[in-house]
Amino acid sequence: MESRILLSCFFVIQLFAGAASGLMLSTDREHSFTILSGTRTVQFTCPATSTAPPVTFRWFYKRFPADVQVELASNIHQTISGNTMIIDQLRKTDKGVFVVEAMDAALQKKSCNFSLKVAYPPTFTAPLPPDRTATDQTVTSITCPVTGVPEPTTTWLKDGAVLAPGTGFTINGTEIMFTGATRLDEGSYQCNATNHYGSVISTPVRLTVIEEVVFIAAPNSVVYLSVGEPAVFMCNVTGHPAPTLEWHKTFFPEDPVRFLPNGTRPQVSIISGPDYTYSELSYPSVTVTDHGLYECRADQLTLSKSRLFELFISAKPVIFSVHPPEVNVLLGNPYTFICNATGHPQPDITWYKNGLEIMTSAGRIQMSRGVLKILKVEGLDSGQYSCHASNSIAQVDSNVTDFFVQGLYFTKQPPTEVLLHAGESMVLNCSAAGSKFTIDITWFKNSVKIKETCANPRRDSCHVYVNGTDLHLAKIRGQDIGNFTCQAKEVGVQLEPHVLVTKTQLIILEVPKFDSLLPAVTLGKYRGDLDMICQATGVPTPTIRWFKDGFELGNDYHRKVNGSRLVFVNLVATDRGTYVCVAENQGGEKQQQTNLTIITPPMSNATVAGGYSYAIVRWEVLHHGGRNATKLEMELREVSPRTTRWVSISVNISNSQGQYVLQGLDYNATYELNVWTRNAIGDSDPTPLKFSTLSPAHETSPYGGTNKTVRIHNDHSDYASIAVVGVIGVIVIIVVIAVFVLVARYRRIYYGNGEDNQSLVNNLHESISSHSNPVYNGASHANGLELHDIKLNGETTK
Repeated sequence: MESRILLSCFFVIQLFAGAASGLMLSTDREHSFTILSGTRTVQFTCPATSTAPPVTFRWFYKRFPADVQVELASNIHQTISGNTMIIDQLRKTDKGVFVVEAMDAALQKKSCNFSLKVAYPPTFTAPLPPDRTATDQTVTSITCPVTGVPEPTTTWLKDGAVLAPGTGFTINGTEIMFTGATRLDEGSYQCNATNHYGSVISTPVRLTVIEEVVFIAAPNSVVYLSVGEPAVFMCNVTGHPAPTLEWHKTFFPEDPVRFLPNGTRPQVSIISGPDYTYSELSYPSVTVTDHGLYECRADQLTLSKSRLFELFISAKPVIFSVHPPEVNVLLGNPYTFICNATGHPQPDITWYKNGLEIMTSAGRIQMSRGVLKILKVEGLDSGQYSCHASNSIAQVDSNVTDFFVQGLYFTKQPPTEVLLHAGESMVLNCSAAGSKFTIDITWFKNSVKIKETCANPRRDSCHVYVNGTDLHLAKIRGQDIGNFTCQAKEVGVQLEPHVLVTKTQLIILEVPKFDSLLPAVTLGKYRGDLDMICQATGVPTPTIRWFKDGFELGNDYHRKVNGSRLVFVNLVATDRGTYVCVAENQGGEKQQQTNLTIITPPMSNATVAGGYSYAIVRWEVLHHGGRNATKLEMELREVSPRTTRWVSISVNISNSQGQYVLQGLDYNATYELNVWTRNAIGDSDPTPLKFSTLSPAHETSPYGGTNKTVRIHNDHSDYASIAVVGVIGVIVIIVVIAVFVLVARYRRIYYGNGEDNQSLVNNLHESISSHSNPVYNGASHANGLELHDIKLNGETTK
């Protein structure tokens, strides 16, 4: 280059300046250089002269032209002396833009820019992977991670020879890409990078082309065999490179068992070639333990495929537990029957007594997994017992065991309690067994032996008598009530005989009867408490249940059912309805009802229509809540163009609907109005309304009669200066007189009532002279602002 002088290991760049006036540089300001990395010395010089010496120099650096420049100072690698900078042992990181700024005593500035590129031979930035795989269905690339200045050119080698463009792959500089690779593309690939300063060649990358695994033979997904049958399973695959085959078996996926070739059970054989592998798994004779989930897995480099199948081994149930033909057990002792059976699927076990399946598995008799346990043997447990084992293959029964209970026990036992209506009849059976001696049955009433018998049961005198071992209760009466005892006793025993006793209580039923009646209508106060009481007597003591509108009541957040009492706390409107009290026992049922009415605040609605300086309020009581609404309440305030305080209005009412007129309102103003009604219980929800009045042009009144007027004043008028009032007092009197004349004429034209005209003048005079609004001074009602009921005949009533 003309602008670069390279002398051995020393590189110098110098700009010479000619004589000129002011601050002058000797050459162009912009220069670019490319210098080999490792150059011993690089020197930049920017000579400058000026007619206003001295000239000072500052050096700056930025890695890229768009970066912010950083001022430089001398260091171990760079030496700066005035207009000269020397770089020792040039590095790759020295590339960038060096700027020197010259400034003279007249503060004139000029600069020289040195753009430096550091050249170096090709270098690999990362190692190439030793192996790559590709398939005919995927896209695979090999990248050559090389860098250098100037940028190196790259060529690709396959098996040591330069790779020419071909089909199935494309070369794009440092990358070679395979699309739909075949076995012809297999080989060892290298990249060769070269620039002006040198050349490098990469380590080989071995490309293997995979032809994916294809199963050409595999077992069915489900195989059913019986115990003792032989089993042979084939698993054949093709692929390149040749896949490896493995067999696995598991009952649980997380715990597989691998079968190795040349094992004894099962036997596994494998045959393989360049692009195939065949394998066989066989059992000479299957057993129940061979049941499970099997997998034939083919592994090929990083790829893996498998085929799963489930082997079901079926076996008939076999009962191997011992069932003796006869068992004798003492009364009251425990006893356990055991039924052990094998089979596949696992057989289900059921128990039978006297040919009928035993269904109960709770309390004294318990069954679980082939075990029948009698916790305390009773006489009724005597009988023939057997177990039954079954699965989807077959079913089998065990031997029958005769179960004998030794000891006295009741074979027929009367209930502990008998409930009868007066005049009804019943027979109580009592018999016993479990002894080789004669068993005598005796009946007692209240511990007194029942001796009498009844020769003619149809006679009315026969009410309680014994016939054989049975006790007859015939057309019972009140005096027949008592405790009856059946005693079973051994007869002919020389020592102490065994005795069994069972007791029965006879109760004559009495239909429930209410102590007092509920009122037809029960009144409850809204948000108040209420206690309903419904008491009844009978034998046995009746239970009380409460119903509302056909549904039985339970406890909730504000209602509690406590036997005969139904207690409400904080009644709500939804509690109204028909309540039924039901008293019942075994003798019968009685019921009574009451209608609960909830006295609530009224429900009302209202609308408003604004006129010029008035508004018509129409209201309606939708529901009185059990007490007539007696008050209509309203709140009114102006919200635009000014904001006033609320004005309260209260009016007595006796009807369910009506309409009222608000007068004395401002023209072109917006008002907010709340309207509600009141009865003895409370207030209805307010109806919020908003309306606007119209402009005064062509105002006409839609109503007649007497109407007072008042204006709602702004609060600021309350603070008018007394001095100002005194000064304008005379003017006010004149204005009042003028207004009086005008208003009187206006009233005469529209209403024709002299008394009302005088009232209007008086009200206006009071409002102007006081210059205050009583509403804003704590008054509860605005002076003169009233509601008026508009009737259809044109009359207005306060």
